[in-house]
Amino acid sequence: MKNVKKKVIGASLGAVFALASISPVFAADISTAAATQATTQQKVQHLDKIKDRASKLKIDTSNMTTAKQIKQAIHKQVKEKHQAKKQKRVERLNKLAAKLHIDTTGKTPQQIKQAIHTATKAKREAKLQKIAQKKGITVEQLKAQQQAKHQAKQAQQSTTNTTQN
Repeated sequence: MKNVKKKVIGASLGAVFALASISPVFAADISTAAATQATTQQKVQHLDKIKDRASKLKIDTSNMTTAKQIKQAIHKQVKEKHQAKKQKRVERLNKLAAKLHIDTTGKTPQQIKQAIHTATKAKREAKLQKIAQKKGITVEQLKAQQQAKHQAKQAQQSTTNTTQN
């Protein structure tokens, strides 16, 4: 009797597992078709987005058929714009360096920036030294006076702003 019960339980469990494993097989056909359709829609939407971006960048996509071709054209144009901006920055730095009489041969843009910073700081210090000398005080005293003036001006502006509101 015990063996019969075990066999019945074993057979029923086997049948349940067999049915459970069969049902996903039939369901897979329906979901595969739906997934294929969804993937196609996503690809079309993705292509439309890429074409929109290309049109914003004024890229002619009429002879391009794949998303990869359009992406490459976008990437190329963005890279060219980036290089142009970088070149403008370098030219602006070189112009400023020439104005400050700084030699830029063989220097990187970062080194040029540092040299410009150093030169402007030295120029500012020389100007402060000249003013302090005219007033007969030290540079530190002049800086303290300027700082006090600046703080007083800010305090006055903040009080006028609060009274206007």
